[in-house]
Amino acid sequence: MKKIIASLAFAGIMSTGLVGAAHAAPYPGQIEPDVEAKVPVVIAPGKPVKIKVEIEVIGNTKPKGKITFVVRKPNGKVVKRITREYDPSKRLGIGKLPKGKYKVRVKFAPKNNKSVYKKSNSLVKFKVGK
Repeated sequence: MKKIIASLAFAGIMSTGLVGAAHAAPYPGQIEPDVEAKVPVVIAPGKPVKIKVEIEVIGNTKPKGKITFVVRKPNGKVVKRITREYDPSKRLGIGKLPKGKYKVRVKFAPKNNKSVYKKSNSLVKFKVGK
């Protein structure tokens, strides 16, 4: 009789969720993509600068959004600012630049605020001329 009463009491406690309830961890709201920009280290003068942008994400989805290129001289002065729609199959051109050293920050912004991807960016250095 004692075993029956104990088992009924334990079953009652388990059904109310007071003992050992397992809960899943909350789903992370947004994922930060890894933005990788590839540009030749040295570019011949008079040739347009073309940058290959790859955005790596967890899972099998492809991020949609805009890419912004901010090209600066070593002293921090902005030379060009260009915004384009992200297309993983293309090299994106930023045009011709005079001889010198440059830094380009590539910024990714998702298409809408409800996207699972966060804003992200990458910095690449290159040189025009020898």
